[in-house]
Amino acid sequence: MADTLSRTSFSKKPAIIGWLVFFILIVAVLLLSYQRYLLFKEVRTSVLTKVALNARDKLKTALDYSATATRTLGFIVTRHGGKNDFDSVAKKLLEDHQYVDALELVEGGTITQVYPLKENAAAIGYNILKDSLLKQEALRAIKEKKMFYAGPFLLKQGYVGVVGRLPLFSGGKFWGFSASVVKMSTLIEAAELNTGANKDYLFQLSKIDPNTGKEHFFLKHPGNWIENDWASVAVAEGDWKIYARFVNPQTATAILPFAILGFLLSVSGALFAWYGARQPYRLQRLVEEKTRQLKASEERYFSFFEKASDTIIVTDAKGLITEVNTSICKLLGYSREELVGKKFLNFVRSDQPTIDALRLGLQQAENELVREWRLVKKNGEIVELEINVKKIDGDNNLAIGRDLTGLRQAQKQVAVSESTLHGAFEYSAIGMALVSPEGKWLKVNGALCRILGYSKDEMETMNFEDITHPQDKGEGTQFLNEAVYRQSNVFRSEKRYITKGGQQIWVNLNVSSVRDAEGRLLYFVTQTEDITEKKKTAELLQVREEQLRLFIEYSPAALAMFDKDMRYIITSKKFISAYGLEAKQVIGKIHYELFPDNPQRWRDIHAQCLAGHSAKREEDYYVDEHGKTVWLRWEVHPWRHFNGDIGGIILFTEIITTLKEAEIKFRTLVEQSLVGVCIVQDDKFAYVNPKFAEIFGYGPSEMITNSSPEDLMSSDPGKCI
Repeated sequence: MADTLSRTSFSKKPAIIGWLVFFILIVAVLLLSYQRYLLFKEVRTSVLTKVALNARDKLKTALDYSATATRTLGFIVTRHGGKNDFDSVAKKLLEDHQYVDALELVEGGTITQVYPLKENAAAIGYNILKDSLLKQEALRAIKEKKMFYAGPFLLKQGYVGVVGRLPLFSGGKFWGFSASVVKMSTLIEAAELNTGANKDYLFQLSKIDPNTGKEHFFLKHPGNWIENDWASVAVAEGDWKIYARFVNPQTATAILPFAILGFLLSVSGALFAWYGARQPYRLQRLVEEKTRQLKASEERYFSFFEKASDTIIVTDAKGLITEVNTSICKLLGYSREELVGKKFLNFVRSDQPTIDALRLGLQQAENELVREWRLVKKNGEIVELEINVKKIDGDNNLAIGRDLTGLRQAQKQVAVSESTLHGAFEYSAIGMALVSPEGKWLKVNGALCRILGYSKDEMETMNFEDITHPQDKGEGTQFLNEAVYRQSNVFRSEKRYITKGGQQIWVNLNVSSVRDAEGRLLYFVTQTEDITEKKKTAELLQVREEQLRLFIEYSPAALAMFDKDMRYIITSKKFISAYGLEAKQVIGKIHYELFPDNPQRWRDIHAQCLAGHSAKREEDYYVDEHGKTVWLRWEVHPWRHFNGDIGGIILFTEIITTLKEAEIKFRTLVEQSLVGVCIVQDDKFAYVNPKFAEIFGYGPSEMITNSSPEDLMSSDPGKCI
């Protein structure tokens, strides 16, 4: 009786049931709309991240040009004293490296040289290490001993730019920087961060000020970049961030249709519930029937359910869950009570098939269907299952599932790995390629195409011999033959290639073999670096060294160059002949081994000059091994390495023995002369012989110090000729 009254009372409130169903459905719609919003946002964030990464790759490409130019300049300066040829070297580097606007040479902390000078002259003499606001990043480059980019900031030149500084060290001590300057406008154009190049996206470039810790934004765009409607990536080379966001967000446009459809579905569900509430007795009979089936199913499958490691769900013809096992409860985070009696579709992503579609699929698959489903866990996470659905007991369905989370994670890792390898290949700064065992180009990257001047399609129709200099083909062909028979796996060589335009270039080539598990050769991986400019620089340095050698060797003066141990480095032929060294090996010998009787006073002078002093004598002598006095005039000067350290001394000498002997003979003749002789210089007696002094009744020293030639000779002109 009470049960009848309860059913009657319930059936009198269909409107309440309709509203209750409406609110439940609208909440579900809101939740699903929120999930759709999160998915929409995740997809957009992924797109923005890829766009930002693409901009970062372009930015890093521009920085790679800058880094290559800076390292090349640093190498020339530290290894070959290239600061003397700074303008010519810098000009060549700027011609060969796009996106670089200026090159600087910084000694200590002071900019001493810059190219081009006209636009950048204001930077000369500026000491970055004394600038309390801007020195932090320069000090960081010195501390980490690697290249670091500072800026963007307003440079002394009057424009905003980025400065890449490479610290240079000599003998373990900091010498200075080689630096490259990239204008802000150049950087923005290279990375395509300007609105003209990207109509769908807005970009922003920012950096944390090392002095204040605040983030500064460098591009002028409307809107607040602090809001969470963007994606950002870091650029480690300069501690920058690149932000990207859509010009038109369109978030509401993407979510609104789904929300409207959900609202209509909620209204339809409420009307359906209202209609159903008007038929309580029929519904009650259906509930009793399902309850009986549920109890029978529970007794039949209880043991199997609890012991199974796979997830098991039993649903009726309406899609209501009638039984679950412990595995599915643990996986979704629901208790048994929270799952049983609920629609299976309540736990399925909205984009999955409906029950009717599933029933049709079962009929077409002869009552057994296997497919993948995405279920929503209690905490909102999505889990993928491979579910085998089989029809049992009339209209009931048995679904046995296998968790695919581990498989999906593995697939994602494989995809990420493949994407990483693809990016490393395609965007490498050096040329890379895959080559068949026959030498045919299978795949090439953009850098190799730029080096050789061919397109990818052209390259893939050629083999390596088509671009190899005729004189360099032999070693490459030999390696291919050896690799086929497993006699070789690695090949390294400097060789010549011929570009599409017919130009001969030098490359540093590294080749590695890739084999399968049985050791069969699959293909080669090649890495190609254009070293043409390095070759030209090395040849230029060799020419300069030869010029210096010839200058010293054929100098008309007797000169010699020594290292700090007083070993001969180079001498002129005049020096060899002047000191009778034709029959001796001089280069590499210690000076005092060839001249053991060298006076100690000269050795002391050599030591002083090796400490940085210079010395000269207009007249000096030594006694040679034959006891003969040799007169000479000499100069000694220290020579220095490019970093300022003393490398040794240079000795200039001229033997004046003949001149000195003539002078002594003349003086002896005059001293013994019976005729008075004097030398007047600047209205004073510079010299008088004894006879001259005797004529005037003075001593020689008195006349030189006290007598006026004009007064003396005018007082007694008869004594003078």
